[in-house]
Amino acid sequence: MRVHPRQVVLHYHQERVVHARVPANGRYSLLPEQREALFVKPRGALMAKRQILMDLDPVAEQFFTALVHRRSQTWRGHDLPVLWALFEQHGAARLTAGFAHCLAQGAIGGEYLQAWLVGVAQ
Repeated sequence: MRVHPRQVVLHYHQERVVHARVPANGRYSLLPEQREALFVKPRGALMAKRQILMDLDPVAEQFFTALVHRRSQTWRGHDLPVLWALFEQHGAARLTAGFAHCLAQGAIGGEYLQAWLVGVAQ
Protein backbone atom coordinates (compact mmCIF):
# COMPACT_ATOMS: atom_id res chain seq x y z
CA MET A 1 0.00 0.00 0.00
CA ARG A 2 1.19 3.48 -0.83
CA VAL A 3 -0.38 6.58 0.66
CA HIS A 4 -0.13 9.70 -1.44
CA PRO A 5 -1.51 13.18 -0.70
CA ARG A 6 -4.69 12.63 -2.74
CA GLN A 7 -4.93 8.89 -3.18
CA VAL A 8 -4.16 5.50 -1.72
CA VAL A 9 -2.74 2.85 -4.04
CA LEU A 10 -3.21 -0.78 -3.12
CA HIS A 11 -1.03 -3.46 -4.70
CA TYR A 12 -2.03 -7.12 -4.44
CA HIS A 13 -0.29 -9.73 -6.56
CA GLN A 14 -0.29 -8.18 -10.02
CA GLU A 15 -3.27 -5.89 -9.43
CA ARG A 16 -3.26 -2.20 -8.59
CA VAL A 17 -6.29 -0.35 -7.21
CA VAL A 18 -6.44 3.40 -6.62
CA HIS A 19 -8.83 4.99 -4.13
CA ALA A 20 -9.24 8.61 -3.17
CA ARG A 21 -7.43 9.38 0.06
CA VAL A 22 -10.52 11.19 1.34
CA PRO A 23 -13.65 9.40 0.07
CA ALA A 24 -16.29 11.51 -1.65
CA ASN A 25 -18.91 10.47 0.91
CA GLY A 26 -16.50 11.01 3.81
CA ARG A 27 -17.00 7.45 5.05
CA TYR A 28 -15.49 4.85 2.74
CA SER A 29 -14.20 4.40 -0.76
CA LEU A 30 -15.98 1.89 -2.98
CA LEU A 31 -15.14 1.73 -6.66
CA PRO A 32 -17.93 0.87 -9.12
CA GLU A 33 -16.23 -2.39 -10.08
CA GLN A 34 -16.17 -3.43 -6.41
CA ARG A 35 -19.93 -3.09 -5.87
CA GLU A 36 -20.91 -6.44 -7.37
CA ALA A 37 -19.10 -8.26 -4.57
CA LEU A 38 -21.67 -6.79 -2.16
CA PHE A 39 -24.61 -8.07 -4.22
CA VAL A 40 -24.08 -11.82 -3.84
CA LYS A 41 -27.17 -12.52 -1.70
CA PRO A 42 -30.53 -11.01 -2.74
CA ARG A 43 -31.29 -9.38 0.63
CA GLY A 44 -27.67 -8.28 0.95
CA ALA A 45 -27.84 -6.69 -2.50
CA LEU A 46 -30.97 -4.79 -1.57
CA MET A 47 -29.51 -3.40 1.63
CA ALA A 48 -26.10 -2.71 0.09
CA LYS A 49 -27.65 -0.69 -2.74
CA ARG A 50 -29.80 1.26 -0.31
CA GLN A 51 -26.79 1.97 1.90
CA ILE A 52 -24.58 3.03 -1.00
CA LEU A 53 -27.26 5.48 -2.15
CA MET A 54 -27.90 6.80 1.36
CA ASP A 55 -24.19 7.37 1.87
CA LEU A 56 -23.92 9.65 -1.16
CA ASP A 57 -24.97 12.70 0.84
CA PRO A 58 -27.09 13.59 3.88
CA VAL A 59 -29.88 14.67 1.50
CA ALA A 60 -30.00 11.12 0.11
CA GLU A 61 -30.51 9.77 3.61
CA GLN A 62 -33.34 12.27 4.14
CA PHE A 63 -34.93 11.18 0.87
CA PHE A 64 -34.77 7.51 1.89
CA THR A 65 -36.20 8.25 5.32
CA ALA A 66 -39.18 9.96 3.72
CA LEU A 67 -39.48 7.22 1.10
CA VAL A 68 -39.54 4.40 3.65
CA HIS A 69 -42.16 6.21 5.72
CA ARG A 70 -44.40 6.95 2.73
CA ARG A 71 -43.97 3.66 0.90
CA SER A 72 -43.07 1.16 3.59
CA GLN A 73 -44.44 -1.80 1.60
CA THR A 74 -43.23 -0.92 -1.88
CA TRP A 75 -39.94 1.01 -1.73
CA ARG A 76 -37.82 -2.15 -1.93
CA GLY A 77 -39.40 -3.66 -5.01
CA HIS A 78 -40.56 -0.54 -6.79
CA ASP A 79 -38.43 2.49 -5.94
CA LEU A 80 -35.01 1.06 -5.12
CA PRO A 81 -34.47 -0.59 -8.54
CA VAL A 82 -35.42 2.69 -10.22
CA LEU A 83 -33.13 4.74 -7.96
CA TRP A 84 -30.22 2.34 -8.48
CA ALA A 85 -30.63 2.46 -12.27
CA LEU A 86 -30.71 6.26 -12.13
CA PHE A 87 -27.54 6.26 -10.02
CA GLU A 88 -25.75 4.07 -12.54
CA GLN A 89 -27.01 6.16 -15.45
CA HIS A 90 -26.59 9.71 -14.07
CA GLY A 91 -23.95 9.41 -11.33
CA ALA A 92 -23.76 10.51 -7.72
CA ALA A 93 -23.73 14.30 -8.14
CA ARG A 94 -26.78 14.44 -10.41
CA LEU A 95 -28.70 11.94 -8.28
CA THR A 96 -27.94 13.93 -5.14
CA ALA A 97 -29.22 17.11 -6.80
CA GLY A 98 -32.35 15.19 -7.74
CA PHE A 99 -32.84 13.98 -4.18
CA ALA A 100 -32.62 17.58 -2.94
CA HIS A 101 -35.08 18.81 -5.56
CA CYS A 102 -37.61 16.07 -4.83
CA LEU A 103 -37.38 16.66 -1.10
CA ALA A 104 -37.96 20.37 -1.55
CA GLN A 105 -41.04 19.63 -3.68
CA GLY A 106 -42.32 16.87 -1.40
CA ALA A 107 -42.22 14.51 -4.37
CA ILE A 108 -40.89 11.33 -2.81
CA GLY A 109 -40.58 8.37 -5.14
CA GLY A 110 -38.47 6.91 -7.88
CA GLU A 111 -40.80 8.09 -10.62
CA TYR A 112 -40.54 11.72 -9.44
CA LEU A 113 -36.76 11.61 -9.36
CA GLN A 114 -36.68 9.97 -12.77
CA ALA A 115 -38.98 12.65 -14.22
CA TRP A 116 -36.76 15.41 -12.84
CA LEU A 117 -33.56 13.81 -14.13
CA VAL A 118 -34.86 13.49 -17.66
CA GLY A 119 -36.28 17.03 -17.61
CA VAL A 120 -39.97 16.20 -17.53
CA ALA A 121 -40.56 17.72 -14.09
CA GLN A 122 -39.19 21.02 -12.83
